[in-house]
Amino acid sequence: MAQPAYADWKDTLNSGLDKAKELVNSSDSITLDLAPASKEIKPTVTEESVVEHWESLNKRFSKIYEIKEKQEDAPKQSGFLKKGKDKYQDDINELLGQIFETISDEDLEDYKKQLIKNADYRKEQLSDLSKLKENYRFSFDADDKEKIQNNILKLEEKIAYTDAKKSEIIVAVQNRLSDFGTYVTEEQVEALLIKVNADDILSMTTIFPIISEFANYLGQVTQDTGEDLEAAKKYYGMYVMLLELQLFIQDQYINKLDYTFIPQINELRKSNVKLIEDTKRLVRKAKGNNKNVYQNNLDNQRFTLKAVDLYKKQLQSDLKKIKNAKYRLKEDYLVAVNTYKTVDLSFNVANLINENSKLFDDVMNLQAPDLISFENEKMKEEFEKLTAQMQ
Repeated sequence: MAQPAYADWKDTLNSGLDKAKELVNSSDSITLDLAPASKEIKPTVTEESVVEHWESLNKRFSKIYEIKEKQEDAPKQSGFLKKGKDKYQDDINELLGQIFETISDEDLEDYKKQLIKNADYRKEQLSDLSKLKENYRFSFDADDKEKIQNNILKLEEKIAYTDAKKSEIIVAVQNRLSDFGTYVTEEQVEALLIKVNADDILSMTTIFPIISEFANYLGQVTQDTGEDLEAAKKYYGMYVMLLELQLFIQDQYINKLDYTFIPQINELRKSNVKLIEDTKRLVRKAKGNNKNVYQNNLDNQRFTLKAVDLYKKQLQSDLKKIKNAKYRLKEDYLVAVNTYKTVDLSFNVANLINENSKLFDDVMNLQAPDLISFENEKMKEEFEKLTAQMQ
């Protein structure tokens, strides 16, 4: 016998999340079971997140289940009088987006804001430095030149301090990522933060381990249900929803790459190629010093094109990896939904969830972005310029 996929999920969180939260807070949790009784073990970042967000997820998951019940009997498309499956799906996606925001790491969000503020401040400092140097060059009074020179030295010290603060923030990001099991060098962090898709990569790098931790605890509470197959089914339903949340996050990222970031870099490449062709014609016609200026411009334009192509290659690589990861996850999701629909669960659902825990590691490895270190400062600067244009 089978029932609609989400028909009896309405009360899942009433018993499921409360039981799981109780387990997480108790001394019988998975982590504490493995620890000597005499030692107090500090919970991991992901464990803390599980406890912190149960309540907020409870409300939103419960609402999603209610919507899915209505969606089951709705027509495929919305009509004049009746709401269709498509509109209900929009409501579900909105709630999934809220869950995504809820479990996003606040520390990383704060670090990103600090980096933006740091970069803006540095631009202002460099602009002020250029003005001071210009004033120094056009000043003929000895006292004025000395004052300007002192101001230049003070400003250069401030710029050095701003650069040091940036390095501190990058180290903080590096350490925070390591809390979630992602280990990268400072150079790789800096290269990642320059990319236009940095926010999405950082979010997935931290959110997916949290989702994995949720699944781990669901496996534990499911095991505690023993022979209660109905309860096991409810917990397994929550596990299915976690897979759906991951697919939603992946879809959002794929859409950004497919319809925003890659088209933007294509447009930048098209403009740059046209500029190169125009400059080549001018070089052929130019004489004297102008020819040298045009040739220098052409060399810079070709270097920019090289940076554009490298940027595009990285975005395409990220897209390929996330699509492969989604394909892997989608296969397990379809199996999980089919299993959930099966009322007569003749196997141990807890073991199934625990066995599938490797899925989360596989998906993370499949969609991990290429983290390169720039060979030179010029390429790094070009990436920063391209990112600014795309934003």
